[in-house]
Amino acid sequence: MQNCSTITSRQAQSGLQELPLIRYLHGKRQSYGTPQLSDEWGCFDYYIEINDQHVTRQVNVFENGEILRYTRNHWCDEYGMMFIGKFSLKQKAARGCRVIQADEFDKVWQRSLVSPNWEKQQQTAKINQWGTWTERTGVDADHETD
Repeated sequence: MQNCSTITSRQAQSGLQELPLIRYLHGKRQSYGTPQLSDEWGCFDYYIEINDQHVTRQVNVFENGEILRYTRNHWCDEYGMMFIGKFSLKQKAARGCRVIQADEFDKVWQRSLVSPNWEKQQQTAKINQWGTWTERTGVDADHETD
């Protein structure tokens, strides 16, 4: 993986840093802002993997220990949803996030794979009401890893 501080001569002239193809961020949230089945679980830490300026995978770890995971093939359910905004090409962390390494994200992702919530999340998927990731964002979901 490329180091976030690597700068090419062309980008140095424009003042932009070269970004790795895949980036990882960690942040904290109080709530989703809309009613979800996970509201009573408390605040949560979110870990996101970004590729093509959009989230590819996301894990939410709640203060009570519950874990939710999202991918482009399953991006929304009654418990919550994956962040659907577009990230800047400039190297910066989004509001209150910090850049993390792939191994930190992967450890949390591995924990999410054994979470008993995954089955519940699949049963309450909102994709039929809200549309697919591609329909919602215009971004292809073909390099998915569930």
